[in-house]
Amino acid sequence: MWTLSNAGGGNWTLQNVRYSRKYLGLSGSVAPSVKLRAVNDSVHWSIRSDGHAYMLTVPNNSGLAIELNGSDIHLCPVDSHNTQLWEFTEVSHMLPEDAKDLLRIPPLSPSQPELVPGHTYKIKNCAAHTVLDLNDSDHQSIIGWKWGEGTNQMWTLSDAGGGNWTLQNVRYSRKYLGLSGSVAPGVKLRAVNDSVHWSICSDGHAYTLSVPDNSGLAIELNGSDILLCPVDGHNTQLWEFTEV
Repeated sequence: MWTLSNAGGGNWTLQNVRYSRKYLGLSGSVAPSVKLRAVNDSVHWSIRSDGHAYMLTVPNNSGLAIELNGSDIHLCPVDSHNTQLWEFTEVSHMLPEDAKDLLRIPPLSPSQPELVPGHTYKIKNCAAHTVLDLNDSDHQSIIGWKWGEGTNQMWTLSDAGGGNWTLQNVRYSRKYLGLSGSVAPGVKLRAVNDSVHWSICSDGHAYTLSVPDNSGLAIELNGSDILLCPVDGHNTQLWEFTEV
C-alpha cells in the first residue's frame, strides 16, 4: 500500500505504508531501463489519467514512464501500452483529501475545440506532450519536439473537403505535412511540396490524424519519430490542437 501526497505542480509522492520511511524512487539517475527502488527521500512523480487508468512519469517532460517488464518495474520511453498503465484503488481511509482528488482526475486532454479552416495550431501528442516540429536543419524531417513557440511548430489547417484537411507549415509556407514514401506501416512523416490530405477525427478529448479512405493507418509518435502505424487508440496516436 502507498500513501499519496500532493507535491504541487501536478506532482505526487508515494510513501509506503509498512515501511513509512521509504518512498517510491529510482535505483539510479533518470534514464531508460533504470529500475524503481524504495528510497529514503521523497521523489516527485507526475500522475496522469487517460480516463481509464493512470500513467506515472518522471516530471519535466522526460518522456519516461514506469513500466512493468516481467516482475521488474523500470523507466521506459512513454508508449502508452498497457504495461505502462496503472489502476489506483483506495484501500484505506488514511488517504488524504488531496489524494482522493487524484482519483477524479479528468482525461489527459480537455475537450477539444472544433477545428477552423485557415486557423493555425500547435499539435501536441497526448503521450509525450511534444509537438509536430518541422526540423530546421533539413527542412524535411517531421519530429516530436518540446514546444518552443517556433513557427516551424505551427500548422495552418485548410479544409480539403470530405472531412479531410491539409496542414501547411507556418515558417516554411511551401511545405505541407506529408509522407516520406508510399502509404504503409512504418513510413515516416515528412514535409513535402504538394498538399496531402489527412482525416482528422476527434474522440471528444483529442484528435487522431489518419490516412483517408479507410487505410487503418494513423500517425503515431515513437520516440521522436512520427510515422504511420495501424490504428490502436493509444495516446501515442492522440493529438491536442491548440490555436496559436
